Amino acid sequence: FSAPVRCQEPQLIPQPRELQSKPQRFPIPTNLEIHLLAPASDEDRRAAVSLQHELQLTTGQEFPILSSPQVPGSGPVILLGRLDQPAVRSLLSSLNLNASGINDEGYVLDVEPNRVLVAGKDGPGLFYGVQTLRQLIVPTSQSHAEILGVRIRDWPAMRYRGVLIDLSRGPVPTFETLRDAVDTVAEFKMNQVYFHLQDSFRSLRQPLIGLLGDTVSQDEWRKLTAYAGKQYVDIIAEQESCGHLHKILRFEEYSGIGERDRGHVLAPAEDERSRFTENLFAEMMPLFPYPFFHIGCDETWELGRGRSGDRGRAEGGGKVYIENLKRVYSLARAHGKRVMFWGDIALTHPELLKDLPKDLIVATWEYFPHEDYNKWLKPFQDAGLQVIVCPWVGNTNLMVPDVVNSGLNIQRFVRDGQKAGAMGMMNTSWNDDGETLLGMNWYGFVLGAACSWQQGECNVQDFNNRFDWAFFRNTDHRFTEVILDLASTNRIILTAGSGSVYIPQFGGTANSLFWLNPFESAGARDVKRILPVTPQVRVAAEKALTTIKQSRGQARRRAENLNYWEFAALRMDALAYRYQAVADISMFYRALYTKTPKR
Repeated sequence: FSAPVRCQEPQLIPQPRELQSKPQRFPIPTNLEIHLLAPASDEDRRAAVSLQHELQLTTGQEFPILSSPQVPGSGPVILLGRLDQPAVRSLLSSLNLNASGINDEGYVLDVEPNRVLVAGKDGPGLFYGVQTLRQLIVPTSQSHAEILGVRIRDWPAMRYRGVLIDLSRGPVPTFETLRDAVDTVAEFKMNQVYFHLQDSFRSLRQPLIGLLGDTVSQDEWRKLTAYAGKQYVDIIAEQESCGHLHKILRFEEYSGIGERDRGHVLAPAEDERSRFTENLFAEMMPLFPYPFFHIGCDETWELGRGRSGDRGRAEGGGKVYIENLKRVYSLARAHGKRVMFWGDIALTHPELLKDLPKDLIVATWEYFPHEDYNKWLKPFQDAGLQVIVCPWVGNTNLMVPDVVNSGLNIQRFVRDGQKAGAMGMMNTSWNDDGETLLGMNWYGFVLGAACSWQQGECNVQDFNNRFDWAFFRNTDHRFTEVILDLASTNRIILTAGSGSVYIPQFGGTANSLFWLNPFESAGARDVKRILPVTPQVRVAAEKALTTIKQSRGQARRRAENLNYWEFAALRMDALAYRYQAVADISMFYRALYTKTPKR
């Protein structure tokens, strides 16, 4: 890691496309005004309020937001406006600041000792410029702060930048948590949140759907989509419409529409099955007013092997899948949506990709590190289909996310997606075993935000140097070190021969380790393998615990996120201690057994 933030260049995430550091800083005085250049829309005022809130958190003072069509004659002032406003164009000319070539969602930002200017190409551009400005506000004392001197021209590399949150396995976050997630997504210049829904949509027309777990109510969806839209974030349903529907198909009422009884895949195209999907879409679509809708359709291994078995044998499983996909696509397209689907099954039948509608978007996913990702891109390119690349934050089935491997996956897949002209990125998180906590995904989510906004291949080490400040507003790197120290326990345990998930080279801190009985065969095997490295695991966990306990006050923002890492550290320390205790118990038992007279 490099030196503390206060001593060096601005630590911004995402990094701007063009940044020039300036020696002059803007000291924030008590008479500062935030000035919106008129005409100013409601969305521009919300950007100003975002800045006002950041300044209040840093200085304790609420600075006024004023508006007029002219640049104030004297400072100190923070000016917010649009690049097409005459007053902004005149000021840019006087500053010799060129705004040509700035694309949609872009902005310019300039800091002078008595004036700061943020001007957006459009509403999102102004909002994102303000988010950058927020990260430039540095406290100089308990109630004083300054803005670091910079000149920035910036716009995104990828049009769509989002995250996927799994609401179908494990506890569903509260509405307040989801709203806070939208705030964080927007702050790091992402503009989409996908929600993975299997049976977790609360249907009023089909009350068995959503009966078996927590759900978000329809009224909460309305509130969340409205709230997110004000921050340029689209809420997109990823409603599984082909497979992953076992919690619905387990009910006898739906037994006739599955490929198998009590299976997880809908059988293709008969009236009853089509009505089920049509009715579900008709109820959902008004609640998700944004342009995209994700129909899922991944991992449909049962398709063509049950009720559609005759078709599968006659036509081939690939043909059955593609025709079924086109049917579901048409049902969603009838609601005016741009439809996307998971690309894994279609990828195994590249000869059939030409038969897909050209406006169908492929969410192409691969979750492990590779040198390049052309395998998951080129077939769709060759078929003339648009793609969104979908890496993974490395969280599923693990006590601690494998941020090292997932970091490589995010870095390289997004890089290759940019080269291939992908529409954007959807950075996924999954909760397959129901134990994953949302809070530990933010390191990976924010890395994805950086990689999808920045042009070319993002630098993970550079990201690590910036993460503490951008996420926690901490002026050194101690909390990033906590995350990386805990993540190192994956490699420690994996090297010992245990704890992998999905592939032998991934994970280490498998949740299953925590629940296996160490005195039964499978658990005893893990004890034998992991026992030699338990001191390393405990040192890493206890180092993280010590830092969190001693330094929580250093996190000026999102200190509550440290609770998740504290919990992970406690689990890892307890796991390693249990293996040590089992070894002690076994040793004492053997000693006692050998000393006990035999009859």
